[in-house]
Amino acid sequence: MAVVSMISASGEKGLLAFTGLDSLARWDPAARPVPVTGIDAAQAALDDGAQALVIDVLGPARAIISGPNLRALASRPESGPDERIAPSDS
Repeated sequence: MAVVSMISASGEKGLLAFTGLDSLARWDPAARPVPVTGIDAAQAALDDGAQALVIDVLGPARAIISGPNLRALASRPESGPDERIAPSDS
Protein backbone atom coordinates (compact mmCIF):
# COMPACT_ATOMS: atom_id res chain seq x y z
CA MET A 1 0.00 0.00 0.00
CA ALA A 2 1.34 3.42 -0.94
CA VAL A 3 1.07 6.01 1.80
CA VAL A 4 1.07 9.79 1.67
CA SER A 5 2.60 11.75 4.49
CA MET A 6 3.26 15.34 5.39
CA ILE A 7 5.71 17.10 7.68
CA SER A 8 4.36 19.64 10.17
CA ALA A 9 5.97 22.99 10.91
CA SER A 10 7.51 21.37 14.02
CA GLY A 11 9.08 18.62 11.88
CA GLU A 12 6.75 15.79 12.85
CA LYS A 13 5.63 13.35 10.18
CA GLY A 14 1.93 12.53 9.77
CA LEU A 15 0.35 9.90 7.54
CA LEU A 16 -2.76 11.17 5.74
CA ALA A 17 -6.03 9.26 5.91
CA PHE A 18 -9.50 10.14 4.64
CA THR A 19 -12.97 9.18 5.83
CA GLY A 20 -14.58 9.36 2.40
CA LEU A 21 -14.27 10.25 -1.25
CA ASP A 22 -15.40 13.83 -0.68
CA SER A 23 -12.61 14.59 1.81
CA LEU A 24 -10.08 12.77 -0.40
CA ALA A 25 -11.16 14.80 -3.45
CA ARG A 26 -10.83 18.03 -1.42
CA TRP A 27 -7.17 17.15 -0.91
CA ASP A 28 -6.48 15.81 -4.43
CA PRO A 29 -9.23 15.31 -7.02
CA ALA A 30 -7.01 12.86 -8.95
CA ALA A 31 -6.21 10.65 -5.93
CA ARG A 32 -7.39 7.06 -5.98
CA PRO A 33 -8.74 5.64 -2.72
CA VAL A 34 -7.43 2.52 -1.02
CA PRO A 35 -9.90 1.39 1.65
CA VAL A 36 -8.25 0.38 4.93
CA THR A 37 -9.38 0.07 8.52
CA GLY A 38 -8.35 2.61 11.11
CA ILE A 39 -6.20 -0.08 12.68
CA ASP A 40 -4.37 -0.69 9.39
CA ALA A 41 -3.91 3.05 8.84
CA ALA A 42 -2.44 3.45 12.34
CA GLN A 43 -0.11 0.49 11.79
CA ALA A 44 0.98 1.95 8.42
CA ALA A 45 1.70 5.30 10.08
CA LEU A 46 3.95 3.69 12.66
CA ASP A 47 5.60 1.45 10.06
CA ASP A 48 6.35 4.58 7.99
CA GLY A 49 7.95 6.33 10.96
CA ALA A 50 5.12 8.84 11.34
CA GLN A 51 4.24 10.36 14.70
CA ALA A 52 0.59 10.91 13.78
CA LEU A 53 -2.33 9.84 11.65
CA VAL A 54 -3.93 12.96 10.14
CA ILE A 55 -7.56 12.33 9.20
CA ASP A 56 -9.28 14.56 6.62
CA VAL A 57 -6.44 17.08 6.50
CA LEU A 58 -8.55 19.66 4.61
CA GLY A 59 -11.74 19.01 6.55
CA PRO A 60 -14.53 19.36 7.02
CA ALA A 61 -13.33 18.21 10.48
CA ARG A 62 -9.63 17.38 10.71
CA ALA A 63 -8.53 14.96 13.43
CA ILE A 64 -5.06 13.95 14.53
CA ILE A 65 -4.28 10.71 16.34
CA SER A 66 -0.79 10.59 17.85
CA GLY A 67 1.32 9.31 20.70
CA PRO A 68 -0.21 6.66 22.95
CA ASN A 69 -3.55 6.87 21.11
CA LEU A 70 -1.89 6.04 17.79
CA ARG A 71 -0.01 3.10 19.32
CA ALA A 72 -3.19 1.85 21.04
CA LEU A 73 -5.17 1.99 17.79
CA ALA A 74 -2.40 0.19 15.89
CA SER A 75 -2.30 -2.62 18.45
CA ARG A 76 -6.08 -3.05 18.76
CA PRO A 77 -7.36 -6.42 17.56
CA GLU A 78 -9.40 -6.33 14.36
CA SER A 79 -13.17 -6.24 14.88
CA GLY A 80 -15.35 -8.63 12.96
CA PRO A 81 -17.42 -7.23 10.07
CA ASP A 82 -20.61 -7.23 12.15
CA GLU A 83 -19.11 -5.58 15.21
CA ARG A 84 -19.61 -1.86 15.73
CA ILE A 85 -17.54 0.32 18.01
CA ALA A 86 -19.74 2.61 20.08
CA PRO A 87 -18.43 5.83 21.62
CA SER A 88 -17.68 5.67 25.33
CA ASP A 89 -19.76 7.69 27.78
CA SER A 90 -16.78 8.19 30.09
